[in-house]
Amino acid sequence: MISYIVGTVQEATMMVMIGQILAMWLIVGWTIVWFVRDEKRRYDAVLRAKAMHFAKAPHYRHPEPQEPEIFGL
Repeated sequence: MISYIVGTVQEATMMVMIGQILAMWLIVGWTIVWFVRDEKRRYDAVLRAKAMHFAKAPHYRHPEPQEPEIFGL
């Protein structure tokens, strides 16, 4: 039955090997995509933490404006 669909045993073996190579490349591609997305999330988390620090740290806040002294009055 398989020889009717595929042809010879060599052709069937070749189809299995092609499927395995395709599966390996899909795994490699997905791993690279996963790594890049994870690194971007990590970078965004660090940037968000820095932004929160600069937004809430008291020594980065602007002082209140003061009235200028006019001739000591």
